[in-house]
Amino acid sequence: MISSLSHSSPLATPLSAKLISDAEQTLAAIDVGTNSIHMVIVRITPQIPSFTVLAKQKETARLGEYCDRTGELTEAAMTRGYEALERFLHSAEGMQADAVVAVATSAVREAPNGPIFLERVKRGLGLTIDLISGQEEARRIYLGAISAMDLNGQPHVFVDIGGGSTELILGDGHEPEFLRSIKVGAVRLTQQFLHSDPPTADQIQSLRDHVRGKLEIPIKEIQDLLGLEPMRLIGTSGTVESLTGTVIRRHLQEPPSRLHGSPLEFEPLQGFVKQIQTLPLGERLKLPGLVERRAEIIIAGAVILEEIMGLLGAKQLTFCS
Repeated sequence: MISSLSHSSPLATPLSAKLISDAEQTLAAIDVGTNSIHMVIVRITPQIPSFTVLAKQKETARLGEYCDRTGELTEAAMTRGYEALERFLHSAEGMQADAVVAVATSAVREAPNGPIFLERVKRGLGLTIDLISGQEEARRIYLGAISAMDLNGQPHVFVDIGGGSTELILGDGHEPEFLRSIKVGAVRLTQQFLHSDPPTADQIQSLRDHVRGKLEIPIKEIQDLLGLEPMRLIGTSGTVESLTGTVIRRHLQEPPSRLHGSPLEFEPLQGFVKQIQTLPLGERLKLPGLVERRAEIIIAGAVILEEIMGLLGAKQLTFCS
């Protein structure tokens, strides 16, 4: 039972103490994001070193739902997040995980009552969640992406559009040259700017102006660092995955069975943004590949990606899962 996961539980033992031996071990890693909470369970083989993914789990808890007046996480959002974590710990326990490591990002980081949520989880579930900075979030995104993509030593710009923030990274597989977390995210901006269904032209323009204002300086810094290097763009996150899959389905009768490594062209993305910003939620849900919780925030996410690619002058992006 999850109630047995007290502070004395084996799963609550500090990670460093659990992973010092050379024996194979099972690790559960949890990412508490603004829109979704993810968990991956892996078998680690220290001698190689390598890991094998045993299971993945995701829930759209929408933790980043905040009170317009106070900026705090709502009670309903915290309850959804807590219950999702409880289910994840059940799964980790069922798979005999030796340790659980968890991090929280933008929503918890910026909410005044974020520490209250973390303490509630620690007391109730025995799970300590590490609250990481935007810079550290960007660094970990980069490490995850370069473990899955061969960059051939060439500089790439990495884009991760989350619910509360967007991370931009420049690197060639070694130490990154640029790491930045920007406070533009699909959940945050939907709640802040898009108040009707479908949104009005004025709402879309206000959203676009806000996004561009937040992105212009960091993107100029990236361009200065790149110099004459060709623009190579890699996109991660659920928003980029949904956009890649949906745009590809509009142009191919048989989309690829696996989106990892698939290209997303800028011009088709522009056409898709023009289409969806005029559609109410019910019509967006009819688009192949868009589930309800993603369709609710896809307009803001699509505008963010369109602005990034436009400001960078990127003709296409490669999706990394």
